[in-house]
Amino acid sequence: MSKQPNPPAPGPGHEPPTKWSRKMAGFRLARPQPSISQPPSASSSLLFVMTTSPEEVGGTPSAKTTAKAKRKRYTTNTDRLTEWLKFRETFLDEALRHDGLGDFLRHMSCSNCGKKDGTIKCKDCGDGGMLKCLDRTVDAHCRHPLHCIERWNSAFFEKVSLQSLGLYYQLGHSGVPCPCPQPGPKNFLIFDVSSPHYVTINYCHCQDEPSSNWVQLLRESWFPATLQRLQTIFTFRCLETFHKLTLQGKTNLYDYYHTLLRLSDNANLSAPIYQYPEIHRVFRMWRNLMALKRASRGHDPDGVSGTSQGGLMVECPACPHPEQNLPDGWERAGPLLFLYALFIAVDGNFKLKGKERNLKDVELMPGWGAYVLEDEYQKHLANYIGKGRRASPACS
Repeated sequence: MSKQPNPPAPGPGHEPPTKWSRKMAGFRLARPQPSISQPPSASSSLLFVMTTSPEEVGGTPSAKTTAKAKRKRYTTNTDRLTEWLKFRETFLDEALRHDGLGDFLRHMSCSNCGKKDGTIKCKDCGDGGMLKCLDRTVDAHCRHPLHCIERWNSAFFEKVSLQSLGLYYQLGHSGVPCPCPQPGPKNFLIFDVSSPHYVTINYCHCQDEPSSNWVQLLRESWFPATLQRLQTIFTFRCLETFHKLTLQGKTNLYDYYHTLLRLSDNANLSAPIYQYPEIHRVFRMWRNLMALKRASRGHDPDGVSGTSQGGLMVECPACPHPEQNLPDGWERAGPLLFLYALFIAVDGNFKLKGKERNLKDVELMPGWGAYVLEDEYQKHLANYIGKGRRASPACS
């Protein structure tokens, strides 16, 4: 292919027409206007120029245009880590600052009263970095008995309980003093998401017919491990957190329980706490209550006893349910009727071996879930045992 010659130079008063090509909205292709003394050449530079509006495609090109360098965006994980490495020392210093006195390095007066020495701080309060005296700390936590407290011992902050500081929590009044308090048990232990806490409580007996002690605990969102000797409690938030955690991360109860213990005493220096059987039993109760709550059994006039067989099961959202997730007229789909068919598959574990363990357990949902009543199931099996044809030894 022969190279095409350049067009002849324009004469005086005649300028070559500018050629424009249609580009995407918001940009236009500009070719500089050649002067009369300088003929146009094939090596003329092309510039991309932003238009004044996205709808503008054509227009008069500008001879004085400059290409703007594209700004580099530091958005990758490598860029973020490289940026953080420059300030890693500062991050470490600020993290260590929370383990020391911080702003109270040279003066340790109470941030509230200003009269006594402030040696106590709370890790859960909004002003947790402020040091307070003993009296102000107890007054500020009359309604927050499960906060984590630390006290300065002239060398470091050590963990202490609000019980050791003299806090008494009053039930029935949300921490407000009661005219007729009744002392609670000693070594009253409450498990929360932060850690286990020893709390001194008082029951409310200011009414003619006061609520039972375990009802007063439930109204504080505290779940008792037993109804007779109320000494170990699990908060609703503690049980709900594990419920979500086991559904999302498949975490077992043993690891969750020991994680709570390590939050308060990671080196096992304090007296050991063993309440694993209690949390195992309580979580079974909690999961049963959540199933009843989800099935609206608490709003039914018949109550829990009126739950029907399979009444606590959740319908499969993927299965076809007429008037729920099927379109109108699905029966007349014709050749496409198979799209609304229900497919049921049955699987079996042929390697499972039953073993009598003599376990005496209590059914919390007798026939309400995926399993039928045990007595009816055994009667059904009794009608077929010994009546079937024996399998041949050659069968596999």
